[in-house]
Amino acid sequence: TTTATNIMVSLANSQGQAAVVNYGISSLAFLVADFEQTRDKFQTALLAEPAAYDMYVERGNQSMWFSMRDDMKDDAEYGKRQRQLAKIYFEAALAAKPDSFEALTGLTCVALLDGRKADAINLGRAASAAGSEYAAAQWAYAAALLMSTDDKLRELGKTIVKKSEVLDPIGLEGKPFPT
Repeated sequence: TTTATNIMVSLANSQGQAAVVNYGISSLAFLVADFEQTRDKFQTALLAEPAAYDMYVERGNQSMWFSMRDDMKDDAEYGKRQRQLAKIYFEAALAAKPDSFEALTGLTCVALLDGRKADAINLGRAASAAGSEYAAAQWAYAAALLMSTDDKLRELGKTIVKKSEVLDPIGLEGKPFPT
């Protein structure tokens, strides 16, 4: 974070209004739990480039993180609101870039967490097809398939887990099947 902070400060000093700079600052602020700056820089980035799909994906991922916070486990409504917000961000990303496998993967995860099995499978299939080399899309699709009561779909899920592990051996190899 120290190196990233130095880079972001330098970029902010020279190109402070650029969308990509504000996106980077927003992401970095999120990592260090400065959520006010995260939101402010996200908004500034969107003002500079409203159709930048990756900023919506990042914000959707952040909302997903908030929906799973340990300190909010007893507040199901909070998690539900955060997942709904994540869904909105991922849908905005799809509006900006209809073939965004990252946004489709995010929507798959929202459907999984909300227990919408059929939606998760359909979205996961779309994410997997759009991002055949994107391990997260494959992993999310596998999770959706593994939720199925259909033995053939669960077997396909196990096959896709193996594909995910090949795509991202450091991050996924040897991990338990996704749920």
